[in-house]
Formats: sequence, structure tokens, C-alpha cells
Amino acid sequence: MTTPRYCSLTPIEIVEYLCQNSANGYREEEVTAKEQELGISFPAPLRTYLLRAGRECISIRRKEMFPLHAIEREGSYLILGETDQGTIGIQCDAVSESDPEVFIREFFGDWSLLEESITTYLLSEIDRRIRELEANEYLDIDADEDDQKLLVHYFYCQHFIMKELAAKEGDLFGGDIDEIREILQNNTNFVTRASYLIGFCLDRETNLLYCGHLAQDGSIGSLLQVNSQSTRYLYEKVSLERLKVIEALFAILAREVHDPVYAYCIPKRDALPERIYHLANEELHNYILATIGKFLALFDQKKTPWKLGVPVSENFVQCSGLSDLIPLEDLWWGQHLKAAAEPWEPTLARTATGGEPASEQLEPLVKEMIYRLRDYRLLNRYAFLSKKIVTNGRYSKLTADYTNIERFALLSFYRDMLDSVVERLFDCLERRLFTVQVKEKDFVSLCPNPTAEMNNWLRWYRKKELDFLDTGYWE
Repeated sequence: MTTPRYCSLTPIEIVEYLCQNSANGYREEEVTAKEQELGISFPAPLRTYLLRAGRECISIRRKEMFPLHAIEREGSYLILGETDQGTIGIQCDAVSESDPEVFIREFFGDWSLLEESITTYLLSEIDRRIRELEANEYLDIDADEDDQKLLVHYFYCQHFIMKELAAKEGDLFGGDIDEIREILQNNTNFVTRASYLIGFCLDRETNLLYCGHLAQDGSIGSLLQVNSQSTRYLYEKVSLERLKVIEALFAILAREVHDPVYAYCIPKRDALPERIYHLANEELHNYILATIGKFLALFDQKKTPWKLGVPVSENFVQCSGLSDLIPLEDLWWGQHLKAAAEPWEPTLARTATGGEPASEQLEPLVKEMIYRLRDYRLLNRYAFLSKKIVTNGRYSKLTADYTNIERFALLSFYRDMLDSVVERLFDCLERRLFTVQVKEKDFVSLCPNPTAEMNNWLRWYRKKELDFLDTGYWE
């Protein structure tokens, strides 16, 4: 029997596709503990999604579909999370159903039906999160494909080439538009608050994902084509060797910087005062990820004297310098990271005396690393926490009534996180897992033990406005 070319996908299969078959879910013990805390068993679609893809966000602008820490009982509803429109949840009496209805509590406090099932809600939310990034950035691949768009900053996932297709363009992309329409029609889900149906299907031959909006009569109103081969356009402009080295660099940063720092911060997060625990938990992964991104950005600045690369057979293969195509920082945001819980402890002592500044050749880079990766980010958070900056944003609202003890604890948590990132980066340089060239000289040839020197460099170059963190009191 011939395998059909096109097949429908479940919400989990769609997220797996977007995450290169490496979606992050919550651990079984975490989900079970939450069920025991609430005294219920989650409906199968919710529990399965949490376990297999619960930590995925798809869009960098969003948080998880169902943040585990946010699931709680409230009256007759089980709260699942927040959207732009309000709070979503299912009825507590319906948790034993196979796929219960999803309701929304809008800002006036009234509950109303949002979607007919958890599965339908997931499909409509995945569709929304994919499409909100469609026009985020444009990249001309060549003169004949100027309508192709690049999905940048795709949270956890690779960058996706997307193309909005009209039904009449079926012969332009190598697919059978009638066959795609048929599979979408047979596997669509009605969006309760919209006048269209949503359907997903996968082309097994090309591995392209199609996301369609269909009218009630079956006509396609919008057809989005997503290509998971995210860096295809780079292969036309950059050597395969260099792309492999960039991938190796990102793997090192994930394994040797992101994961150890994440593991180190988990017990520190758990020891925070209860009221600020959830904010710290939300920011933990992203804050580490963004700080590593700022490190990569140092080497994509115009006229930078520094080059970042990986030693290959004793030869320096440069990774930076692609900013005309796409910055390393953006590519890094596209990496799908697993936060391994391997134990690690920093060696930073934070002594107040002794030591020398960096050498004349290294000083500009060291000062920039400490400022961009540490002090600037801490000063930004300090400005919000001390109310020197007040906005209508979520961070200002969440921290508005923090006590001085809570502000100090949160800012100290950020400092521990950022110091650990910087230390791990210096450690990687010291072990030559990757290298930085300063005016054609290798970093470790100018300083063979940067990890040991880090404390001295912090003492010399850190911003004095943050010294109060060593006193134990908020100022």
C-alpha cells in the first residue's frame, strides 16, 4: 500500500516539527507533583502535551502554552495560563473528560467558551504564534524569491523560511494544491471565535509544513508554507565547513555555558522568597540565553577588532562576520537548547583587593565583556527594581510593591547568573573550546588563565553603582 504524500499532524507533532524533533517537555515527576498538589489528574491531551512539549513557546514573544507553575484551582475552574485576551482554563468538573472545552475569563471577570477542546485550542494557538512572526523580518534570498520571509527569533527553534501562498499558486511550490486542500478539509478544526477553520498537514516528500485557513465552503483563505530547513539560504552563501563550525560553537555554548549555569541557578532560584520565585523561574532560561547572545554580538559589530572562532586541526576557523546575512546572536536564539541539570559550582571569590587589570591588548575586550554581559544588564534590572524606570509593562507591574529584601534577593540572583555566564565563557577560552583573536593574536596567548584573572578584572572594571550588592543591603 502506497504511503500518502500528505498527512495531518497533531499539536505535539507540529511542535516537534518546529523543534527539529527535540521538543522540551516537563519531567514526569514535575507533572505528577502538580497533579498531587491540585488533587486531580490532568486530561490526557493536557498531560501528554506538558510531558512532550510543555516547555516550548514557539514565539519568542510568548511564554509556554500552559506554564506548569501557573496551573491552579480557582473556584470552579482549573487555570491553565494567561493570554492577551485574559485567563484561560477548563472547568474542574470536566477534567475527567477526554478533551474538555477551554474557557476564557476576560478582563471584566466573565467566563465564556474559547475553544471546543484542548486540542483545538493548541492548534489555534500554534497557528497564531507561527503567524505573528511571519512579517517580523524580511530577507531577500534572490531576485526571484523576494516574497520569501524569514522567521527570526524563533524561541528555542531554528529559523524558518515561510511563504504565504495563494490557492492559484499551487504549481509554484511543487505541491498539489487540490490534494493539500483535501487533507486540510478532512483534518480542520473550527476556531470558535473566528469565521474560518484551521488545518495543518505535512508533505512527506519535501518535509514542508502547510498551515491553512479555510472558509466554511472549503476554499483556502490563507496557506502558509513553513520550511524547517532553517539555514538553507546560508548554504548558498557560506561554506559548509564554516556552517558546521558555527553549529559546533553553538553546541559548546549550550553544553559548557548555558547548561551548567542553568543547573547552578536552580537551587538558588528555589531558595528565593516565595513571591519572587515565579518571576525568577520565568526569566532563568531566557536571561542566560540572552547573555550568551550578547557575547556573540560583540564580534558582529562593525569594525570590531575581535574575531570569534573555533580551532580546527590547529587552524582558526572564524564564526563571526556573518552580520550582513544574519547576526550570530540571531542564529543563537534559534538554537534548541536542552537544560541539562549537571551540577557545577563557580570559583569566583569576589575579593575586594589585589590583582592587576587586563593587559593593554586585552583590556578593551575584557571591559566590554564585563559591561555588556554583566553590568549593563544588572543596571537595567536595578533601574526597574528601584523604580528609576517605570513602565506599563509586566515587569514593572510584577515588581512594583517588592520589599527591599525581595529586590535585593532578585538582583543578587541576576548577578550570580551573569557572573557564572562570564566565568564559563572565560573557562571555554582557557580550554580553547573556542577562541577569540585580538588583532590576530589568540586570547590565551595574551592571558593563559582568564578564569583565575576574572575576579581581578571584575574589581577593576565593574560599575561602582552595584557595589552595594556586596554589603547585603538594598540601596
